[in-house]
Amino acid sequence: MTNAARYAEGATVRVRIEPTDDRVKPEQADSERLFTVTVTDDGGTVVEPGLGTGRGLARLAAAVTAAGGTFRAGPVAQGRREGWRVRASLPAAPVLPLRGWALWRGTAALDYALVALAIALSLGASLMTAKAPFGGLLPALVTVLLSGLHAVPLAWRSRAPGRALTAVLSALLLWWACDRAAGPGRR
Repeated sequence: MTNAARYAEGATVRVRIEPTDDRVKPEQADSERLFTVTVTDDGGTVVEPGLGTGRGLARLAAAVTAAGGTFRAGPVAQGRREGWRVRASLPAAPVLPLRGWALWRGTAALDYALVALAIALSLGASLMTAKAPFGGLLPALVTVLLSGLHAVPLAWRSRAPGRALTAVLSALLLWWACDRAAGPGRR
């Protein structure tokens, strides 16, 4: 696409991505299948003479070959004009089976660690600021519940950031209302 933009201004550019029946190792039936990406233009004018290093196609060919694919590029007749075609056949990425405990890997694990940290910090701050820890079982349960309501939406921050923010702010308002309802002598 970069070459078409640089060297074929005004040309019609077609991009096709299609699976093939070819395999990376034709002798193995379970070998990865290939897909082909073809970019063809019908000729045009060079945007700026001397633009580019002249090594773009060689680098692209090296990258495709390193990925286990094949690469071809060259001129092609397109009606009365001569255009250019670049074709790369690449192995399709295999679909990996999901492993157990997927929630405890990557960003999901980070989200849940953030939830645990937020709950711990909320409870720790409550313990440090209270004269008597919680003042009984009911206030302790309310504090734990509000800490959880405030922290659990952090696990949704990647998938539904708007809903997570709404839930956190709602829990914060509920916390404030409970604090006000407790009265000045209990704070």
